[in-house]
Amino acid sequence: MKQYAEKKHSFKQSSIRVGDSILVRQNKINKLTPPYDPKPFKVVSVKGSMITAERDARTITRNSSFFKVFNFTEEEEEMDQLDFPNGEHSTTQEGQSGYNLRPSRKLTSRLSEEI
Repeated sequence: MKQYAEKKHSFKQSSIRVGDSILVRQNKINKLTPPYDPKPFKVVSVKGSMITAERDARTITRNSSFFKVFNFTEEEEEMDQLDFPNGEHSTTQEGQSGYNLRPSRKLTSRLSEEI
């Protein structure tokens, strides 16, 4: 009976194991809210499809469908270990932050010359 149900409902075993870093699904507050909480949890125990994860002093238990495996890259791990005082970010050679939020002024002047 169990095999029939698993076959009928396309059942597949979860790939989440103890010690994995995972992201947990969060409720949508508005359209800018990401589907997963950006701070990863660590898996503490797995029992069937029930997964218990922990971050800092918070422990949550959910079904495996609420989790997604999160793989750190080496660069992300290094960035997490760096401690920026007062929320400062690294700067480029010109002294500006690494984010370019404004469009280039050269592009707008070039477009006006073409017209």
